[in-house]
Formats: sequence, C-alpha cells, structure tokens
Amino acid sequence: MVYTGSASKILAPALRLGWMCLPPRLLAAAVDAKKLADLGSPSLEQLVYAEFIACGGLDRHLRRMRLLYRGRRDALVRKLAGMRSWNVEGIAAGLHLVAKLSSKAEESEVVKAAAARGVVFHPLSGYGRDRRRSIQHGLVLGYGQFTEREIEEGLRRALN
Repeated sequence: MVYTGSASKILAPALRLGWMCLPPRLLAAAVDAKKLADLGSPSLEQLVYAEFIACGGLDRHLRRMRLLYRGRRDALVRKLAGMRSWNVEGIAAGLHLVAKLSSKAEESEVVKAAAARGVVFHPLSGYGRDRRRSIQHGLVLGYGQFTEREIEEGLRRALN
C-alpha cells in the first residue's frame, strides 16, 4: 500500500511539498523517479514545515480555517436557500458546492445574467468529459477566496 499527501490544499500550493509512505520494495524506484522529475526538494521548506507540524501550528491553522470556510459555506447556502429553489449539493467537503438547475437553458440564462452584472458563475455542464452521458446542469460555486460579505453581495448582484 502507498500513502501520499501534500501541503498544497491544506496550506499553500506554492510550497510544493508532498510526501509518500512506500513499502521498501518501491523506495528506490520512487527516489529515482523524483530525481528525474525535479532534481530534488527544497530542504529549508521541508524543515520549516516539519517544525510547523511538530509545534502544533498546522493543527491550529486547520482548526481556524475549518471554522472560517464553514462560515463562508453556510453564508452561501443560506443566501441560495433564500433566493432560489435550486438543489444544493456537495456542501460536506471542499471549498465549493454545486447548485443544480433544471435545464441547460436555465444554466445558460443564470450564467449570462450574472456576467452582465460583473459576477462569474461556472456552469456545471462545462465540467463534463463524456459527451455520451447526460450532463447535469447547474453552477459550481467556489467560496474559499471570498468573505461572507462578498459572497452575499455577489449573489445579491448576480441573482436579483
């Protein structure tokens, strides 16, 4: 069994730190592949990240961010519930959710109306790869980078 992880989503994508827990029989091949891929990893960043974990900084950061993002998610869900009868899904994980709409026409109409008001919505239909399968229609709404006030203001502008 192989376990992998990264600091990208929990801390900072630019840090470019990840890890692998490998069975001994795969270690040499993984080390060789890593050398070929990028000639090594930054030692200072690894040491700082290790200390950040050891002193409890990462745990504190994650607790703080979970609360922050939960507030943002809840603000988005509350605002959507009060404005539309869309089916909201995917609220349990990640930094986005999906608001399912009834049709491609409604999806297109909402995206265009929001854009005319300076708000960008990403249509769910744009995420489908297999064109043979029926595509669901809706909006992929990210909330990680916005404050609760910005979320509420953006939805007010886009949907009123």
